[in-house]
Amino acid sequence: MKKIYYLNICFCAMLAVSAVAATENEDVASNYNGVWSNGSNGGGGFGAWSITANAGEGGAEYGIWDSTAYGLDMEEAFGLAAYGEGSSVYAKRAFSQTMAAGDVFRFDVAVNTDSGDDGLKGFTLWDSGGNEILTISQGDSDSIMMGDTELLPTYGTETMHWTFTQVSSTEILMYVTGRAGAENYTDVLSFDSSALIAGITFFAEATPDDDYIYYRALYFDNLSLAQGTSATSLFSYSIENSRAVITKVSSSASGNIVVPSKLGNYSVGSVGRSAFKDCTGITGISFADGTTVTNIGAAAFQGCTGLTVASLPSGLTAIPDGLFYGCTALQAVVISDGVTAIGTGAFAECRSLTSVSLPSGVTEMGESVFLNCRSLSGVTLPESSSEIPGQFLYECRALSSIEIPSAVTGIGYSAFYNCMGFGKIHFLGDAPSLYDDDVFSGVTGKVYYEEGTSGWGAAYGGLTTAVWGSDPDPVEPSLEYIWDGSVLTIYYTGILQVSEDLVNWETLSTNLEGGVYVIEDPQGQVFFRVKVES
Repeated sequence: MKKIYYLNICFCAMLAVSAVAATENEDVASNYNGVWSNGSNGGGGFGAWSITANAGEGGAEYGIWDSTAYGLDMEEAFGLAAYGEGSSVYAKRAFSQTMAAGDVFRFDVAVNTDSGDDGLKGFTLWDSGGNEILTISQGDSDSIMMGDTELLPTYGTETMHWTFTQVSSTEILMYVTGRAGAENYTDVLSFDSSALIAGITFFAEATPDDDYIYYRALYFDNLSLAQGTSATSLFSYSIENSRAVITKVSSSASGNIVVPSKLGNYSVGSVGRSAFKDCTGITGISFADGTTVTNIGAAAFQGCTGLTVASLPSGLTAIPDGLFYGCTALQAVVISDGVTAIGTGAFAECRSLTSVSLPSGVTEMGESVFLNCRSLSGVTLPESSSEIPGQFLYECRALSSIEIPSAVTGIGYSAFYNCMGFGKIHFLGDAPSLYDDDVFSGVTGKVYYEEGTSGWGAAYGGLTTAVWGSDPDPVEPSLEYIWDGSVLTIYYTGILQVSEDLVNWETLSTNLEGGVYVIEDPQGQVFFRVKVES
């Protein structure tokens, strides 16, 4: 396995500058001492609550309730319950100031969908004019919906953690995790006109009037709003060709950082090599509207272990070597459509990264781009790329399938090494040349190719092949668990195996359709995996 090293040598004049840094405003149910009322306010950065309730033919209630009593895991939280025809309750919250590019809004939500599907529960984000930006709801199915789009199917009862990052005046990055982080959805929402978030309304409408009223309530908590409001000496920069180049960010930088469009009277054109390196307090990176940044140096954000969300500037054409190397908490990143090249190890060791869509115009990719991204469950490869480089998806164990564009003619060494979750690898074009027999080492899935393409045999890279659509889709392996301190309950699809050393594996079940496996009082360190035989 190749190791990647980065060397940073910088000779430049340093100038200090005052810039905007984000502050966190928070509001939690525990601030209210059990009394939540219309006009109350328990957190800075927010306006007072505006709560309206209509009993209809049943009732409408709100308060600070213990969600664990109703099958949820949020403990004490804000709660809304509306039951009976025509009933509704709305809890509206304006922000002290409208969000700007780089600002982040977070909160938690839980609904008990196991106790009935009637009625409607959810939240709406709106702009400064009170116009709806988007609405998220759970209604006549178990799925969490955004309009007609299904975000989280058959959701369950675990807390959802929602994050909305204002990328620009017309773009919002939405990220949600649920099922203790096992189910997630990421998308960049684009709007035709200004969509700056100015507030939120939580709502519940017309659930059944029966013994399960509070099981069907909407629960939410932990509102957090990060906005730029305090001035600090944040950036150091040099001037090159009448443009500012950020050379260093203060080691005390924290929270969500917005790279400004200007420093002094100079437009910011570049972020230098290793400029943010090892700034562990930073949780978000974005670029202000109007920025002219077209270049970011290698390893600029390397080792920012607290970074969870990043939005790259629209003028960027190349992602440099090691840009996010070792950003172990990074969950979501926005990549501009103009990017045509991605450097070696750009996202290596980003172990929390769950999904990435590479722009279709990318024609050049370095090695080890996603090395050891073990949470990566979805990646869209660029249609224009002719080669998948060495160690490209090395040890990306959460991937269950991938589609290889027709333009790909070669696959580098260990490109898919130990991607043990793969059930199917779908090739759209002719069989690419393989670097060696280790390209698919550790993979147990099946290769599918399009009828009429060439170069295929009964096996490819040691894997069984089949024409796409000629046999049923392979079983997609899955593995989840619940641990209550004494009993381990495993939910699985595929062949379930156990090991004490990650070398010798014992098969516990060969039921490909999956099921439940219970172990009482397990001892020592053990590992479990599921696989599907081709």
